[in-house]
Amino acid sequence: MLSASQVGAAPSVHYADAGTGIAIMNFVAGRPLSEHPDGPMGLAKGLGALVARLQTATAFPSIGNYPDAIVKMLDDVRGSQLLVSDQWNRCAEGLARIRAALPWDTSSLVPCHNDPNPRNILFDGERLWLVDWELAFQNDRLVDLAILTTDIAEGPELEDAVLTAALGSKLTPELRARLLLIRQLTRLFYGCVVLQSLAVKLPSIQHDGKAHLTPEAFRLGVEEGLWKPGSAEIACAFAKMSLTAFSDASVSSMFDKALNLVRGGAS
Repeated sequence: MLSASQVGAAPSVHYADAGTGIAIMNFVAGRPLSEHPDGPMGLAKGLGALVARLQTATAFPSIGNYPDAIVKMLDDVRGSQLLVSDQWNRCAEGLARIRAALPWDTSSLVPCHNDPNPRNILFDGERLWLVDWELAFQNDRLVDLAILTTDIAEGPELEDAVLTAALGSKLTPELRARLLLIRQLTRLFYGCVVLQSLAVKLPSIQHDGKAHLTPEAFRLGVEEGLWKPGSAEIACAFAKMSLTAFSDASVSSMFDKALNLVRGGAS
């Protein structure tokens, strides 16, 4: 958080003590992201610029290889009652295929927030800020961008705006393929993180016993108030949705094409 504040990616920090977990920072009166004066395109460009600032920060702590870390997390949730064995197997197989094809150079990792979902982005009417740094560590430069183009800047035009603002480079087919695969890694990461956090709450969670929940069905359920905001039930649904999104994508033709491109194959 201190490092991010020094490059203007997080609000200014006036005091921080890692031992006690106490910090004093500027208060940001957040406004809805939808109120960005330049509309969705301006918001997308602003988010890309925010990530670009963050990636210039002093190096964050490292967890090493992100895909390898997800392997361990997936093993940890193997026995979860929210996962059927077939879905776990598909996730494990899809993850193994990504690890076999996707180059992962730990020497090129950059500071990443790793959770820039809409609740962790503040808009003060003029600029954007990132908050809540519990998942921050060194990671691939596309990880934060993959999450942003999943949750906020969806669609080809907004995706291009985010990537161009963040990377300042031509968007090659190989880069797009890598982004697609890393987006799936973030889905799996989110699903495992939430399942791990729910481990002690599972006996009290009322769920339908089904593991398959598509992103579209999840969004509809949120809009219809199917789950109480902030509850263990909505967290459970989010985890199932994240794992469904990964397992379904891992058997798609787009997934196969992306794997082929990052291996250096023809498009």
